[in-house]
Amino acid sequence: MIKKTKRAKSHPLLCWDAITIQRAVERLRKEFKPLYKLQSQYHWDVRLEGLLSRSFDAVVVTEVDQTIRWVSRGFKKMTGYSPAFAIGKKPNFLQGKETSTETRQKMRLQIAKAKPVCAILVNYRHDGTPYECKVEVLPLFDEKKNLRHFIALEQEIPKQ
Repeated sequence: MIKKTKRAKSHPLLCWDAITIQRAVERLRKEFKPLYKLQSQYHWDVRLEGLLSRSFDAVVVTEVDQTIRWVSRGFKKMTGYSPAFAIGKKPNFLQGKETSTETRQKMRLQIAKAKPVCAILVNYRHDGTPYECKVEVLPLFDEKKNLRHFIALEQEIPKQ
C-alpha cells in the first residue's frame, strides 16, 4: 500500500518580483557607478556592496581633509543642496546652532584617528530647517593600508 503524504503548497514565481528587484539593482549600479570608479582608482580595501546594503538616505565621500569629493542623489533629496554645491566643501556646512559641539568633537577625534564613528547630529537643509541625521563615517584604506578617503552613510531620523 502506498502511503499518501501531504504536499506543501507551492506558489508560482512571480516574475514581476524578479523584474522589480533587477530594475532596482540596475538603478543602484547606475547611481553608484562613480563610487565604484573611485574604488577602482584608489584601490579601497572595502566591499562596497556590503556598505550599500545598509540603510541610508545619502552617501558622502570625502578626502582625508574632509573635503567632499562625491555625494549620492539622496544627498540632494535629504538636504536640498545639489552635488555641485556640496563638492569641494566640508560637511560642517550642514551644521548650525542646534548641532551638538560634544558630538562634533567626538566625531572629529575618531576621524583624526582614522576610526569608524557613528553619531546623531542635527543638520540643516538648504531652506534652513533642522533635521536629525544618523551619520556613520568609515575610513577607506587602500590595499597597502594607506588612508585614502572617508565614506559617510547618512540617514534622516523621522520626527516622532
